[in-house]
Amino acid sequence: MGYIIPRTPYNRLKKNNNTRPGTAIPSQKVLYGSRRFYYIRTRKAYHQKQNKKPQPYYVSIKRRLQFPLPAIQKQQDNQNKGKEILPWPSQIRKSYVISIRANRLDAFRKRMGPWDKHITHLPGTVGAKLNAKQKFKIRGNQQRFTGGQMGCFDSHARVWKKVIEDNCITLVMEDDASIFYEEEIAQRFAHLFQQLEKNKIQWDFIYLGTYETSVTNKPVAQGIYPCTEWHGLFCYLIKPSAAKVFLKNAFPMKRPVDVYLKQFMGPNSKLKFFKAVPRFGFVVSLTSDTNK
Repeated sequence: MGYIIPRTPYNRLKKNNNTRPGTAIPSQKVLYGSRRFYYIRTRKAYHQKQNKKPQPYYVSIKRRLQFPLPAIQKQQDNQNKGKEILPWPSQIRKSYVISIRANRLDAFRKRMGPWDKHITHLPGTVGAKLNAKQKFKIRGNQQRFTGGQMGCFDSHARVWKKVIEDNCITLVMEDDASIFYEEEIAQRFAHLFQQLEKNKIQWDFIYLGTYETSVTNKPVAQGIYPCTEWHGLFCYLIKPSAAKVFLKNAFPMKRPVDVYLKQFMGPNSKLKFFKAVPRFGFVVSLTSDTNK
């Protein structure tokens, strides 16, 4: 049964004193084509006497649940604010986001929604503010690296130290990762760990965000492919076993951090690299102001 907003004067509606205020009354049945509509009536006198506002009119009960009015939607959002409705993957014990800009960090937190409470902010290294001693420690005698490249390398290296200290599977993201708090991402996280456990896959590093959209090699499981090429480090899963190897020969840096991982890939490598296909996300459109 559908309901519409009254379009006739209140005094012409059928009176029914036995009807509770705000309930639907089948008064004045009107035919529109092949559909029959009923008006909703609110007893204004009752509400005026009780000093209450008249109840709102709704199109239909079913549609109201599917497509709430703006006021009701706002009320539901306030009630659900901070509540974690979609489950966070229990396999990820620690997670970090690298950021040096407050506005970019705020935008990232909004994308993550209630999941934000599981993510720890790690302030990134600002390469432009490094002194000569700090630059030498990071890049040695190499002069070709920019401040942004040095800062990015040092930031991820500090995260890898955290991974070793925490000794658990860790999710690492940069503040431009386009990962959103939504049901699809929650389901994909659950499916990813289910496939890893089901197929008993030994892994050390998994790219959740990649540059490419097509693959040429065969998957080891549904949605999981071996990785032989480096990608951006804006979103990845890492184990302490990989973090230890990365840090062993990290400094002085010889190449940018994302290219640095290329040497650890391949059939003869002790580390197992994989990537999620399709990717969990890419990067939001931002202009870097740290690459100096």
